[in-house]
Amino acid sequence: VFRTFLPNMDIWQGAPGGNGGSQPLKDVIAAQKARLRPWSEFFGKFAKPSNVGEASKRITQNVQHFQANYIAISGLLLIYCIISSPTLLFAVAIVLAAGFFYMRKSQSGQPVQIMGRSLAPKEMAAVVSVICIPLLYFGSVGSTIFWVIGATLFFSVLHAALVPAAAGTDSVV
Repeated sequence: VFRTFLPNMDIWQGAPGGNGGSQPLKDVIAAQKARLRPWSEFFGKFAKPSNVGEASKRITQNVQHFQANYIAISGLLLIYCIISSPTLLFAVAIVLAAGFFYMRKSQSGQPVQIMGRSLAPKEMAAVVSVICIPLLYFGSVGSTIFWVIGATLFFSVLHAALVPAAAGTDSVV
């Protein structure tokens, strides 16, 4: 769906099912980190666009130019939301611990014993899901994700419209 609206975005390269094949998450993070623009350039100068056409052109060019910075801001907003909500922090900690436990046990090949019964990997995944889904629901993870997406879109579009297009980005279609 997003590829239809953002076909020229380099984030799709290397994503599972993308043009570049599947890459480990650390490679994707390293690639985005390398594309970060200096924060002094990001917060440099702001100017009101003269008309809607100029604002649209700026948004198109600046979203491409500052993409990694917008992703970083989105991550910071998500971390802020998790840290500022004790319930969500507890839920995320339990989910991460359960996921880590599941990965370690499934990779080692050791069976998991619960109340004297050995669990198959699919049963163990079901138990982890039964524990994690209610925790995430009560931690309001859904509303947090939608808030982060909305705040990121709002601030990214506002920033992209107010920052004059960077030099060398005129050829973006």
